[in-house]
Amino acid sequence: MAWTLKKNCVLSPRQFGVCLGFAGTISVCIGMIWAFMGFWLVFCFVLLECVVLLFAFFCYASHATDFEKVVLTEKEILFEFESGGKREVKKLPRFQAKARMAEAEGRKLVEFSWGAKSIRVGRLVDLKSREKFLGEIKGYIC
Repeated sequence: MAWTLKKNCVLSPRQFGVCLGFAGTISVCIGMIWAFMGFWLVFCFVLLECVVLLFAFFCYASHATDFEKVVLTEKEILFEFESGGKREVKKLPRFQAKARMAEAEGRKLVEFSWGAKSIRVGRLVDLKSREKFLGEIKGYIC
């Protein structure tokens, strides 16, 4: 049994890039018109705006595919995290783990614990989805 918790991105990185590219193209065209009229300072600010748009694109694209995945096998619980292109895998024994809501990072996250080791999931979804996930998974672990 597997659960994947991920953001609901409205636009894919490609769609977001097309939107920002269109906005940047319009800005450059307007800036060139002002530059041809002798106001070169406007064009400098337009170029600065395009750099900021490019930075926004890279920030969005690097986290658009973030996810948290919880997989139950016969003997263990596998946790797979991806954030900003970095992938991390953690494991806990299935039948000795406990699941509960815990306050972490200023919000309630689902915490799986076994002894002193704990793993928190649910950073990418809203509280209602976390509560639903916790209710579903509690029936599968002891």
